Amino acid sequence: MHVNGEKGFSGGEVQMFHLMEYLREQGDECLLAGREGSLACEEARKRGFTVHALPMRSSLDLGAVFSLRRLFRGLTPDVLHFHTSRAHVLSAWAALGLPGVVKVATRRMDYPLRRDPVTRFLYGRALDKVVAISEAVRREVLRLGIPPEKVSLVPSGVEADRFAPLLERSEESRKAARRDLGLPAGCLLVGTAATLHPRKGLDV
Repeated sequence: MHVNGEKGFSGGEVQMFHLMEYLREQGDECLLAGREGSLACEEARKRGFTVHALPMRSSLDLGAVFSLRRLFRGLTPDVLHFHTSRAHVLSAWAALGLPGVVKVATRRMDYPLRRDPVTRFLYGRALDKVVAISEAVRREVLRLGIPPEKVSLVPSGVEADRFAPLLERSEESRKAARRDLGLPAGCLLVGTAATLHPRKGLDV
């Protein structure tokens, strides 16, 4: 069971669905516990995954904790994978003491983590494994005192085939693209695929 507490849809959700699709191809059954009315729930249904939509108003939503606990106890999943901060916090408490379930959280942001007992619990005793998508994220988790063997570095994948047509364009079409952009024919042109968010640093 994958848990996602966000309403919007960004890179984290893209990566979650890459993983869910891959696991389904391997013969695993993947379910999504998602936030009611979210784009992730909508996308999961389109892709043919079973969805359990729940209210997850905030990381302090006790109703969501009890709803998730009922869901986990009823479905007895082998693995619980928390994909967002809200999902991690709510599900960690909801899964407390459940026997025989492996609990994993993926951390995608390198924001500093608070070094307090609750955060250490969330990344320590509450989980069997933490997946960090970059070395910077991994270092931040290790600063909490989490044992290194518990933190795995797994960089986010990219569907390279989606961008192949851009690389296979003829020299003439490349020149035309530069003309359309008002750029000199011989200049270096760099493209990127990303959310247009200030923290991505696209200006640099």
